Amino acid sequence: MHTFFTLLQSSIMHRRVSSRRMVSSFINFTLLPRDIQAYKRDGVICLRGVLSPAECAEMYQASMEFMIENKGRIRYAKDDKRFFSAGFMSDTIPMFERFAKHSQLPCIAAQLMDNVKMVRFFYDQLFIKTPGAQARTAWHNDLSYWPFRGNDLISIWCALTPVTRKSSGIEYILGTHLNKILYRAITPDEDEKFIDPSRVACPDFSQNPSILSWDMEAGDVLCHHPLTVHGSGANNSLTDQRIGLSLRYLGEDVSWYPSNYVMQIPRDLKQLVVGEYPADDKVFPPIYIHND
Repeated sequence: MHTFFTLLQSSIMHRRVSSRRMVSSFINFTLLPRDIQAYKRDGVICLRGVLSPAECAEMYQASMEFMIENKGRIRYAKDDKRFFSAGFMSDTIPMFERFAKHSQLPCIAAQLMDNVKMVRFFYDQLFIKTPGAQARTAWHNDLSYWPFRGNDLISIWCALTPVTRKSSGIEYILGTHLNKILYRAITPDEDEKFIDPSRVACPDFSQNPSILSWDMEAGDVLCHHPLTVHGSGANNSLTDQRIGLSLRYLGEDVSWYPSNYVMQIPRDLKQLVVGEYPADDKVFPPIYIHND
């Protein structure tokens, strides 16, 4: 049976104060111990009211403009153009870059990655399911798509619109990050370049009793481990768009492991060494440093 939490079942109990030490300007956002414990146990948490209405409005507008312009690294679902996704907007669009690097999100990432002293920015990704989009997001874990190994990586999925199960709320399988299984990647358009035959296909978890999802308001965020299995259904609302902007951050135990079956990063990667920490500040800029 699915577990689905509403906004009323979670209260905002976090503190925001000015940062004390930074590489770039960000907002400190202190998590509760129970948030960190839940993340370690379940591989995902929902934080309420992280983004201000102004931040949501600004990024909603930027996301809609990006979709309408139809430029950049974009994908559509194989059989449904109403499911739009894109990545690396922050590499070329200042508004996306500011949001990814100069918000409270890097501080949240640091705390959930065992209070790492440095957080690097990986990339951003946009997901838009317009009203009536029937394409589902297949069960998967994020690390299968990425050229890394390690535990200190995180995705922070920001709701820029209200999200319900009807409008394609994300569903998670609790605790699957602890299994450390990299499933075969599958993109919305079923791009064969990502299909690694050496990996097993992700099972169909739709009847799994450990499914967890949340109703969300714009400004709420989901933080999940890159091995946590998740997916989402169709947007069965005929009036509401579902827009999620996902930010990916790196911690300190990450190693660089490119292959033919992972995403190709549109940056100068010549200085990166296979099996070593990706310490190139131009490719993966440090955006948070915490000194005791």
